[in-house]
Amino acid sequence: MPDSIHPFVIVALVLFVIGIGTLFVRQVMTLKTQTTMNAPQTAPTTSVVSTSQLTYQTAGWKTYRNDKYGFQFEYPASWKLIDDGAGVSLDSDPTNTQEHGSMIIKAFPEDRGETIGEISEFNRINLNQDCKKITFANLPAYDCNPSITFAGDHLLIFVKDGLTFEIDDSVLNQNSSKVISSFKFTN
Repeated sequence: MPDSIHPFVIVALVLFVIGIGTLFVRQVMTLKTQTTMNAPQTAPTTSVVSTSQLTYQTAGWKTYRNDKYGFQFEYPASWKLIDDGAGVSLDSDPTNTQEHGSMIIKAFPEDRGETIGEISEFNRINLNQDCKKITFANLPAYDCNPSITFAGDHLLIFVKDGLTFEIDDSVLNQNSSKVISSFKFTN
């Protein structure tokens, strides 16, 4: 067979080219993944709501104040508030189909083992991958995306004076955003 190339050589050559191509594609994909993971994180944007604007938007709302943990927030008068001592649960208006859900606001003493890490583990989230670092109530906080958290809720986690705070929002509308925006420390 001096004038023709043996079929085995052709198959070997094709497999070699495919192998080199596969290695090249894997290298490019690995480089893209590393570039994306090492890209600098952009600072989250925050919006400022003026006190007069908040007062106007929440006219007729009630104010909840917790003196034990030193915080307060406003909530719609039609929502049901339950304070069981371990946390506050807000149930939105069940007659309003656009707004049905609940919010839970809790403060956990860190010395009893309720740390940011344990709360994130319970909710099956990775703080560094699934959450943005933000400033909330003048404190560093984790803002976790509704599509990531265990129950599909919006989750905020932050620490103040040895207490780990968790705000869990399953209402996910303008009223629940206003409740979160009205949260502030009183001490």
